[in-house]
Amino acid sequence: MSPQIQPFARLSPAERPELFKMERDAEPAPRSVVLFLQFPATLPWFDGHFPGRPLLPGVAQVHLAGIASQAVFTFDSAYRGTGRLKFVRPITPEVPVQLTLQLKTSSVRFEYRRDDVVCASGSLLFTQ
Repeated sequence: MSPQIQPFARLSPAERPELFKMERDAEPAPRSVVLFLQFPATLPWFDGHFPGRPLLPGVAQVHLAGIASQAVFTFDSAYRGTGRLKFVRPITPEVPVQLTLQLKTSSVRFEYRRDDVVCASGSLLFTQ
């Protein structure tokens, strides 16, 4: 994987979270990546969800993990579903989180953490 890979390049600039740092395991084919992110309050993902107490919707969390997975693991497999989704803590604007992506045989395991506490986790299933 090239160091200049931008995990959210497919999104418009208005939809992108802020990426502060990316850590990955050994080249040339990493199997694990950690993205250090923050979600600005101006992102459209927060619109209407919920007024006065915004939080990042679960569907946005899954979508962003999927886009990042395809970019950092450089594969073009079609997305075919999710598995074992758990949303246990809200992700709010302007709060740093870590998104860990682990490549498996035909899936990517994702986990969002804030201050070492799991916020959400699940699997993204792709065709082989």
